[in-house]
Amino acid sequence: MTPTIYSAPCKMDAANRWTTILVTLLLLAMVPTIVGTAAIFDIPRAAFWALVGSALLGPLVLAICGLYAPRSIDVTAEAVLVRRIVPPARIPLSEIRSVERIGKMSGLTLRTCGVGGFMGNYGYFWNKSLGSFRLYATRSSDFVVLHTGGKPVVVTPGESEAFVRALEPLLQRG
Repeated sequence: MTPTIYSAPCKMDAANRWTTILVTLLLLAMVPTIVGTAAIFDIPRAAFWALVGSALLGPLVLAICGLYAPRSIDVTAEAVLVRRIVPPARIPLSEIRSVERIGKMSGLTLRTCGVGGFMGNYGYFWNKSLGSFRLYATRSSDFVVLHTGGKPVVVTPGESEAFVRALEPLLQRG
């Protein structure tokens, strides 16, 4: 096992925290509302269970999304690891060509396949300056772009300056 050189939790900013709270409350409130409404009206048994199933789908999707939310970002001698409940996203140092800090994303950023706001922003995104990229963020500023041979990877480590300081010497020796 490779020792960790840098590790910091991914702390959500207020916007992501509030989005997470509101979406969770909304979807959890839907379950008793749909089930209660279905129970009041005289509907066929199959339709009742279809409504119950659809009511439970929202919380299930949230739980699955939560498994992929970034929890911390680590740097080892071999890779940058985005820790989450499921196995970490691994970006080998050999694939990282350069690292760049940016304050905010420029222009419009589109989510092409990912989560936007619930426990952070993660998945595949696109904007004019970066093109298609992978994002593992829990706040909307102080990004670090890992330029790779393929798609860039954008992260928001706990302390981006310390993250870059830990990462740059490892990239120079490779």
